[in-house]
Amino acid sequence: MIDWDKPVQTRNGYEAVVYTTNGKNKKYPVICEYKHKNGYWALIGLTLDGKADADIEGISDYDIINVPKLKVGGWLNVYSSGLTSSLYPTKEMADANARCRPGRISSVFIEFEEGEGLE
Repeated sequence: MIDWDKPVQTRNGYEAVVYTTNGKNKKYPVICEYKHKNGYWALIGLTLDGKADADIEGISDYDIINVPKLKVGGWLNVYSSGLTSSLYPTKEMADANARCRPGRISSVFIEFEEGEGLE
């Protein structure tokens, strides 16, 4: 289900702006514009669940979805002093950095979504 209070885009990644989810057309009450790859904005009506074409089963490139959150992951060195390192994309890079600083007690892989833990 789409959260209309959060940022949206087309399924194929085009920027989109929702003007209303309460339009007069009962089949397509969501009025939205999306920015096509040629730079022009196109107006589109959508169902309340974000479908561009209510009569087609399955998905369309022009369906609206919430913008996916960025996922971040990497290796973190933990030291006996309680300090941690920067996040490294590979275990090998974390290991190489740990040789420059004594007292590493662990190297752990962490993964999180953009904004997680900030609320």
